Amino acid sequence: MRNRKLNNYIIFPKFQLTLVVINLLIMTVCFILVFYQVYDSFHEINQLGVRLQLSSDSAFFKVMDYHKDKIIFRLGVSAAVCYIFSFILTVIISHKVSGPLFRLKKYFLDLQQNGYKEKLSFREGDYYGELPDIINEGLENIK
Repeated sequence: MRNRKLNNYIIFPKFQLTLVVINLLIMTVCFILVFYQVYDSFHEINQLGVRLQLSSDSAFFKVMDYHKDKIIFRLGVSAAVCYIFSFILTVIISHKVSGPLFRLKKYFLDLQQNGYKEKLSFREGDYYGELPDIINEGLENIK
């Protein structure tokens, strides 16, 4: 990220943070469903042990508890990594979307106050890369 602070990437906070929150909420619902399915599966397997009348301190229940704990822990770690990765990617991608809009707004405000001085340009890799050419040609035609 070329030594940039997060503040430099959050240029339209309402839009960008809304995307982050929506993305994280969707991921949360998905992880809750996965956690529920894992717990339910282990509950069904434990019920099988009860129906087979295994003693509560049998190796079967110990192995099931061990595996359930391992799986839940690994799902938790996976969820944390996914949240972090998703947060970073959502901020970067939303920056590439909102950056050109920010620059476009700034350009037209400058145009309104100071008149036409220079051509509009976006950073390489930003979305809407075709807009500067269209706007610049339109402004040239107006001149």
